[in-house]
Amino acid sequence: MSAEKEFDNPFAIATLTQPIGGSHCGRILSSVAYGLSGSRKRKRAEIVVSSDGEGIHIYNVQTSRVVASYAVPPQASFNTTPCCVYRRPSKGLPARRCTYSSTVQALNGAGSPQVICFDEESEPGTLGNMRKLTFDIPKERSDVVAIEAVPTASGYYSQEFVFEIIVVYQDGKLDCLSSDLQTLQWTSDLRSILPSQPSRNNATSMSVGYAYVTNALQASRGLFKGRDDVVAILQGSREADPGVLAGTPVVVLATTLGGSAQLDLHAFSLRPALQSGLTSRDATARHLVSWRLPKATMSADLAASKISVQADTGTVTYLAPDGLVTYRLHDAIPKEVSYLGCSDGQFRSFLRLTPSLALAVSDLYCGLFDLTYQTLQATLRFSQSEPPNGVDKKRSRGVAESTMKDVTFIGYFAALDLAVGSTATELVGFPLGSILPRRHGKKEASLLIDSIGKGLRNGLPAQVITQNSAGPVDLAKDFKEKINLLDEQDDVFGFEREFAEAVGIERDTTEFDTWAKSHTNGTNKALKTNGTTSPQHDGMDVDAPSDEVPLPSWNFPARFDIKDRFRHEPLAMYALSKLFSWAPETKNSTLPLKMPTIVADAYMPNIFQYLLLTECFNKNTIQRALRIHSGVPGDMRIVNDGDVVTALVDLDPSFGILRTVLESGSYLSIGEVTSSIKLIVQRLGAQAVSELNARLLLHSDPPINGVDNDQDVEKAISSMSDVIDDTHAYLDNMPSADVENNFILFCCFQGALKALYTFPKPTIVAGLRTALDHDQLFVLLNLLRIQLSGGGWASRYFDSEASEPQDDDSSSDDQIIIIANLLSTVLDTIGVGGWLLASQRSQDPTTSTTTIEQEDSPETLIHDLHEVVSAVAEGIHEVTFMNGLLSDFLRYEHRLKTSSSKTTTTTAVSRNKQHNKKPYKVSTASDALYGADAYADSRILPLGMLVKDAPALMKNAPNGTEVKKSMRQIGYELSKMVPKYSVERIEI
Repeated sequence: MSAEKEFDNPFAIATLTQPIGGSHCGRILSSVAYGLSGSRKRKRAEIVVSSDGEGIHIYNVQTSRVVASYAVPPQASFNTTPCCVYRRPSKGLPARRCTYSSTVQALNGAGSPQVICFDEESEPGTLGNMRKLTFDIPKERSDVVAIEAVPTASGYYSQEFVFEIIVVYQDGKLDCLSSDLQTLQWTSDLRSILPSQPSRNNATSMSVGYAYVTNALQASRGLFKGRDDVVAILQGSREADPGVLAGTPVVVLATTLGGSAQLDLHAFSLRPALQSGLTSRDATARHLVSWRLPKATMSADLAASKISVQADTGTVTYLAPDGLVTYRLHDAIPKEVSYLGCSDGQFRSFLRLTPSLALAVSDLYCGLFDLTYQTLQATLRFSQSEPPNGVDKKRSRGVAESTMKDVTFIGYFAALDLAVGSTATELVGFPLGSILPRRHGKKEASLLIDSIGKGLRNGLPAQVITQNSAGPVDLAKDFKEKINLLDEQDDVFGFEREFAEAVGIERDTTEFDTWAKSHTNGTNKALKTNGTTSPQHDGMDVDAPSDEVPLPSWNFPARFDIKDRFRHEPLAMYALSKLFSWAPETKNSTLPLKMPTIVADAYMPNIFQYLLLTECFNKNTIQRALRIHSGVPGDMRIVNDGDVVTALVDLDPSFGILRTVLESGSYLSIGEVTSSIKLIVQRLGAQAVSELNARLLLHSDPPINGVDNDQDVEKAISSMSDVIDDTHAYLDNMPSADVENNFILFCCFQGALKALYTFPKPTIVAGLRTALDHDQLFVLLNLLRIQLSGGGWASRYFDSEASEPQDDDSSSDDQIIIIANLLSTVLDTIGVGGWLLASQRSQDPTTSTTTIEQEDSPETLIHDLHEVVSAVAEGIHEVTFMNGLLSDFLRYEHRLKTSSSKTTTTTAVSRNKQHNKKPYKVSTASDALYGADAYADSRILPLGMLVKDAPALMKNAPNGTEVKKSMRQIGYELSKMVPKYSVERIEI
């Protein structure tokens, strides 16, 4: 494929009818039609377009003709994209097409909003028999966001056209309707089932902007790949039956909370459809998982043209103001895998074609982009301006160029190699057959060879870098000499100043200027080493200790664009080469070594933070930087997993720098995270650990080097109990002089656990087995048990005295989810062999109890873990019960106040005014039934917590008009109202 490739001529599929202005100013909404056959829902070569005041029209993109058309009154206005499902005629059954949409108000111009359906059956060669069906949306519902058709169980293994309709509202509520809209099967409030985490306390103000519906089978292969915990929820107690997973709908919502623009994704599952469909009594929605997209915000017009979820690949692409951002959702925390910026303005709409290719349109051109390598594959110019790849071809188009920049993409039809979009007046087709790669399986990932020579180049600052025609981009000679001189002088202040100017970041020198004015003696030298300062700086001799001199802080932006990362990559590589260096042992070695291969030479706080924010601080970038700047031709030395964190701990034994890395949120590999946990476990009491091969402990292998392994096993058992004993002693008797260091170590442990939780469970198990030995796994298990018992969830059972409430938020409710999942993972990591080893210790008659104390044995650890987990589970059950009970109390109070407010009569108010505004007590339904203070004095709630509504104040007259009831009639009706039971004591 050439870099100068252009699109074929786009053509107009059809001319759209112009909408009539309504409450939404005459909008045109469109979507792709689907064919339904049993449990399969396949895309058809048809586009459904709804036009306000005109109707709904269905166009065939292959033949460019109108397939069906349904008229609506001029005052009708649609507020969501239409949904169309089709059944082919077979076995004597006629073809049937059902088209759904929602209107802002009833079709007759009055009443509440409606969901409408045009149900049409037609025999081949005959006119269709169409009927119009409606469902009145309740007044308490908000705007409709999406309407989707979900197959039911009776259609899974047959060709019957049976399905149900899912309606998603903006406030997070969901309704399930029958296909004929005559029955509301069930309803669910998705806000109420979100987990109660601090970030979701404002769930009542949740606003849904986008909804995507798939099935659990497809989601488990892509969206939930590696998430065994989520797949277990989907499967339940049943075996992995593909039919059950295919019949389980999964709804993904893009939402904001509490009025913020932060974009969140929530996945919900509906119970598997039984023979009665989704209408069984237990057919409610269940929350599966939530993701918070880093640095992503949701605009008011979020729609399918702004966000796209791909369940088969487990990715989501979001149209940000500065470009296209793709996140991978396989982990607990989404990771940004690609960013595609628009150099000319911003993208207006995009369409995902394959897992790696996307079609995007801006004000000047339409381009086919490779999201994996951030390259431009083909372009379509709209004007005389130069396109991004320098192509200057001119040819006539089948569509007016003035309207092409306003195109909104609808769908891509792979069988036709055709992408379809819509403008204000036309349906536009983009033929892509000549520019797409012709490989078997179009869902395969893109190849690097297809992107060579097609990158989107961005200009670099001339004072920092220079372009060498014979080689790659490199640092400018004068800039490199200047910054090398500062490095040789150990001038961290000047080094950071020049680096900040090069990357375009402003520094806040207010604190430093204030300090400098009070510590000036008038010499001229500025030396700083490893983030600390000498008593001399920039022409000033200061009389302060070196650790009191403040470095100017940097004003980092909220987000670093991918363009800036690539532009400043040479500077980042050079900074990493100054922070790290190869260990002396690796001078002549190209094979993996057991000892650390790198050492940390310096620590520059602001540059270190810049590397973390730009995601340049990882094993691969450090290895690349050391190879480039080592001065050794063909340097092929490698950095092992865990060497980076080991070097940081060697530089700062107090774990302060490691804490900064773990709390920064920067992506770390599983090897770095498990190595961090290993260092923390070693510091927390695992000093004497066995060097026994992990494979020997977890599996039954023959003797190694002719030595009987039983002696090593006994030695490992003794070492295990010593490790557990040392852990208890260290945690219970921490020296008071090391309080600050212990706090930093605790923060490191918390950050390492959170980082470890973001990986899939199989990856965690493999990483822990590689990094930690058997004894360290038991210490980690014991630490997690202590975390669980000390978090407040089991304090009622183990605290002898009432604990005071903590002011900090160290024990938030979301931590128990992390601890519980990691506890289960560590148990799986130890494996059956580890527990058999512990059982052998208790059954071995040669083991001396004086050498291994019984209370420190692994059996005791398992027993203590069982007690803690049981107590926490019971506590969670009680908290859940109390939460429901409190909700019932609040609901009853609201109903009682509502009932009391309805009994206020105009007569009582008028009497109050006549008596010079003296207090006048208004009679209520509760006063007449139980007395004025019955509810205030009663300690129990009425049966069912139902509130008897007061009699209505109005009645229908014989002539059909409403008139007020007399006080006598109201009093008579009150006297007839009898409570369900009395609050008086019954004596027998």
